[in-house]
This record gives sequence, C-alpha cells and structure tokens, in this order.
Amino acid sequence: MTEIKSKTSFLWIALGIILIVISLMIFSIRSFIQKKKDNFIITEQKEAVELQKQIIEEKNREVHDSITYAKRIQSAILPSDKTIKTALPDSFVLYKPKDIVSGDFYWLESFTKILNSEGTEEQVVLFAAVDCTGHGVPGAMVSVVGHGGLNRTVHEFGLKQ
Repeated sequence: MTEIKSKTSFLWIALGIILIVISLMIFSIRSFIQKKKDNFIITEQKEAVELQKQIIEEKNREVHDSITYAKRIQSAILPSDKTIKTALPDSFVLYKPKDIVSGDFYWLESFTKILNSEGTEEQVVLFAAVDCTGHGVPGAMVSVVGHGGLNRTVHEFGLKQ
C-alpha cells in the first residue's frame, strides 16, 4: 500500500510539475506574442513620427527660405552704404534687425535744390529712421509699404521740405 501511495504521490507531483511547466510555457508564449504586437505598433508609430518630422522640417525650410528671400527684398529698398556716405560723409548706420527681417528701416533721398534765379544750388538730404509696428515678416511688409509711401511723397507729390 505504501508502494501504491508513493507511486500515486509521485504521479501527482509529476503532474503538478508538468502543469507548472505548461503554464510557464503558455505564459512565455503569450508574453512573446504580445511583445511582438507591441513592437509592431511601436515601429508603426515611429515611422509615422519620422514622416511627420520630415514634413515639418521641409515646411520649416520653405518658411525660412521665404523669410530669407524677404530679407533680400527688404535689403534692396534700403539705401546703400555708398549712397549714405556720399550724402552724409560723416555718418554711419547701425541696423540690427531682431529677426531675419525687420519692421524698422531707414530711408534717404538727396537732391539739388535751386535757391534763386541766379542758379545758386543747395544740396538737400532727406533722411528717415522709421520704426514700423511689428517685427518679423508682418513688420517687414509694413516697412516696404512705408518705404513706398516716402518715395511717393517725394517723387510723385513733390513734397521735399
């Protein structure tokens, strides 16, 4: 009877060990499958984020290129150093925009004015340092409009005093 009891106990112990091993195997397989699914999802999300990053970088490059080109346009309306030195020999201009382009600008117009019927001439220099509202692109747009307004005032409307 003890022999049967020991064989039965051995079978129960063996069966318990087998059940534990099978349970561990099932748990391990389920964990492996879940990890594979999670890795797949993470990989898809990473690819989506990389694509969004590329799109944002491209848009940023386009905006930066546009602003840089706007700077070239704004620089074209500013009087050259040579023009300023010719009209105002003992002068300098300190122009440091906060951003790439600025709402601030300077303007210069010089011309010869005849004073009397004898032909006496006088050199007249009109200079403006203008601070338009805003910074960056909106300010630069206003500065271009302001520059055009000053030019129209002098050239089209003849206001030179």
